[in-house]
Amino acid sequence: MSIPTMDAIISYEDFMKMLENQPSLLPRPNCMCLRAWCKYNANILAQILLPNYPQHGWKGMVLQPALFALINNTPFAPPADPGRIAVYPQYALAAAMKMIDAQFTIDMNFYQTYSNIIKRALYNLLTKSVGLLYQASTTPGLSGWDPSISIHDILAQLKSTYGKPDAQTTEANEAMFRMLIQPNQTPESVFLCLEERRMPRGGYPLADIPYTDKQLINQAVMILRKSNIFSTKDFDDWEPKTNKTWASMKAYFQAAYTKCLNNQPQPDCGATGVYQP
Repeated sequence: MSIPTMDAIISYEDFMKMLENQPSLLPRPNCMCLRAWCKYNANILAQILLPNYPQHGWKGMVLQPALFALINNTPFAPPADPGRIAVYPQYALAAAMKMIDAQFTIDMNFYQTYSNIIKRALYNLLTKSVGLLYQASTTPGLSGWDPSISIHDILAQLKSTYGKPDAQTTEANEAMFRMLIQPNQTPESVFLCLEERRMPRGGYPLADIPYTDKQLINQAVMILRKSNIFSTKDFDDWEPKTNKTWASMKAYFQAAYTKCLNNQPQPDCGATGVYQP
């Protein structure tokens, strides 16, 4: 199967093969199956090239904007339509026209990857796996979703209507959010766990209010402080830093953790002296 490069696009058929073994949304969408569906497809979409997001590919298609913002400073935006033909400046030389043609081909390939393959495939999957009864049309007189509706709008609609968890799911999510680091667990796994549970009430926020960046950072630092992986100095150096962000916090403790591993066993690598990742 061909993963798209700068001069080629993945086929619809190949992409559908990548999406096999989907988590079920039947018989009725709910909090947990919607979360599983988004996570499964986000992992697949991350494997497909999108130059603006080299580390995350197309996973922003199914991640909530607040969650995507935790892993990328640039909000996710699908490729724009480059138009039907390339446009050249007046009196453009042949060499310049050739470069414009090459860039136009790339832009068109990625736009078609989005509109004719990825968006169409995800739309078809959702319409087949969610009963018509649960598809609320945004077009008067139409049953089901209009093909022009975005994937984000479909998922937001499902989550707001059917994605509200019960009390048990909410409690489990909040317990995971506060869980201390486990033996043989790395700081990166703590960060991922908090990111996936950023939204209260099982992933879909009460009153649409997720945990704030400050709450996430404070929780992560508290968990790491209790883990005995890092020295007191690591936290003393972190506290006075200004402009603390989730990204800067992760980078800081990932660097401190790497330094600790490279120098173990050392007394300042925590109470145990050695941390087994």
